[in-house]
Amino acid sequence: MSRYYRVGTVVAVAVAALMTVGTSPLSAGAATPPLHLPVGGFATSNGTGFWMVYADGLVFGSSKADEYGGPYGSPWGLSLNAPIVGGAMRPGGRGYWVAGADGGVFAFGHARYYGSMGAAHLNQPVVSLAPTKSGKGYWLVASDGGVFSFGDARFYGSTGNLILRQPIVGMTTSASGRGYRLVARDGGIFDFGDAHFVGSLPGRGVQVSDVVGMATTPSHAGYWIAGADGQVYAFGDAHSFGRFNASACDPVTAIFSNPHGQGYRLVTESGATISFGNAPGGGQASGIAFSCPPVDQPPLEGGVLAVGGQIGPLQLGVSTEADLAADIGTPEATAVGNIDVGLPNYIALGYDCSVIPGAIPLVVEPQVLGPYCGTVYYLNVKTQTLAGFQTVSSRYETAEGTTVGMTSIEAAQREGQQPSGQASCLPDSIRLGNMGGYVGTATPAQIEIWIGSEPTETVTDITVENSANPVGLLSC
Repeated sequence: MSRYYRVGTVVAVAVAALMTVGTSPLSAGAATPPLHLPVGGFATSNGTGFWMVYADGLVFGSSKADEYGGPYGSPWGLSLNAPIVGGAMRPGGRGYWVAGADGGVFAFGHARYYGSMGAAHLNQPVVSLAPTKSGKGYWLVASDGGVFSFGDARFYGSTGNLILRQPIVGMTTSASGRGYRLVARDGGIFDFGDAHFVGSLPGRGVQVSDVVGMATTPSHAGYWIAGADGQVYAFGDAHSFGRFNASACDPVTAIFSNPHGQGYRLVTESGATISFGNAPGGGQASGIAFSCPPVDQPPLEGGVLAVGGQIGPLQLGVSTEADLAADIGTPEATAVGNIDVGLPNYIALGYDCSVIPGAIPLVVEPQVLGPYCGTVYYLNVKTQTLAGFQTVSSRYETAEGTTVGMTSIEAAQREGQQPSGQASCLPDSIRLGNMGGYVGTATPAQIEIWIGSEPTETVTDITVENSANPVGLLSC
């Protein structure tokens, strides 16, 4: 639903004003933009909130005021030479750093820029950044265990000259700040300086190859090691809180802990977070962890969309969740959300879903949460009936045969009207029917055929909303 909430431009302006300029992974045009997938997170300095970091540069806060970088900003919307791999809060708060796989560093708020590897040749990509205790420097670590020191960060050693069984995936620091630990994908630990070794997975006889990261306890005398399957191993003074059974379709991608209490959050590929103990930001989970679709799930048959309120065999304002399950099958993913104040909550029922961005985010706002689905039905929570629909699938068509993927000019010819831009909405569209507030007689449903601005461009998706019990899909 990005057509209605164009926040990227605003964020880019904030970045220009707040970012400390230095060597960073910017280019005039990266060949392949990084995917919008979560790669890490970190707690606020007081542990009451957290920030999520995405490969495309978005830094998204757990509180409403901190969404989309809050007062600090992020490299989201900029052209990156390499994906972002993680970030860290400035000790004392009021700023943070994020790092790219090419070793570029972005500094925001009161976090200062002390240098980067963005202009250097690296043998292996950077995987993590850790600040010094003073906040006046930081370390970068690459997947071969090479460590790069900046500001007041001292070099205590690395595994860059060793042959590793598995690549390095994370880094934590010692209590004094005069040492650090590296963790490999097999759970092996390498300690340097005054960072004490308190155990590893190979040392326990555990054989894995899916470790995604490590998080330290408040005392820095212990740590948790997390695997992609949701298993978490505790060492030193780290308390054991059990495990999360991650779906094979939505693996864990990161772990981060509370600087003031025993607890941590796991981050899954869909953008969901699961809390354990005294987790950063509180004990509630965030987002919707995605489960693999049923193996025997039949494909959607599609159907005709009509301003009379029909969506295939279903009827806007009448059909219920049970009707959807009976007529088109069990949803692959569900979520509850709200598009704007004053509008009722919706229940989103998704089909053809994945954690990989590129379709419709199941949660309309905020848009950083997966999963992403090819077709979504929206129920009005108050009425418990079907209120809206959106699809990027060519299986659905209007009464005149317009489908997703058709050229804009053919869609206009079929529908007998020219495309027009909507007030306060950026994309062009062809409107079928209308709802209260528009010129003309209201119809049971409004259909918006979203198209490209040029005749040769294509229909990107189709949205339908009920006039009697809308949830705001067509609000601008």
